[in-house]
Amino acid sequence: MDGKEVGRPNNERLFYVYMGDGHVPREDTHVKVHQSVEVIGKIAFRNCKELEEVELPKSLLKIGYYAFRGCKSLAWITIPTTVTEIGHGAFNGCRSLEEVVLPVGLKNLWGWAFSSCHSLRRINIPPIACMVEYIFCYCPSLEEVTLSEGIHGIGEEAFAGCK
Repeated sequence: MDGKEVGRPNNERLFYVYMGDGHVPREDTHVKVHQSVEVIGKIAFRNCKELEEVELPKSLLKIGYYAFRGCKSLAWITIPTTVTEIGHGAFNGCRSLEEVVLPVGLKNLWGWAFSSCHSLRRINIPPIACMVEYIFCYCPSLEEVTLSEGIHGIGEEAFAGCK
């Protein structure tokens, strides 16, 4: 089943509906992930440089490796509470991403997940077992990190290059 463009109710703009297979067209700026999608596959949105908005469904369980890598215009994203895994480098290079709220049920947050997010200012980290290596490295605007009780370790260079 391929994605399709659908008009919003107020007809302000079109958005692409991602059905969970293949890759999103690189020129799309607004994407809605279909409610049937449980996993965003690896590199599905990679280098969608114009992507500004993504609506994720409550059915989502996993964001794959490098899923949003290089989405330079993506400024914010709400990750549903159902997501338990964010893959290696999932948001690497999302230079406009300013704030991320990670779901409390998150179990696996892989290395480089939010590295090189130059505009990232705040992050709230739920009680995951361990923050692996290089998760937030090269995020020079990072001002506030809230660590929940229950984190058993912080990996090598997790905040390297952060001021």
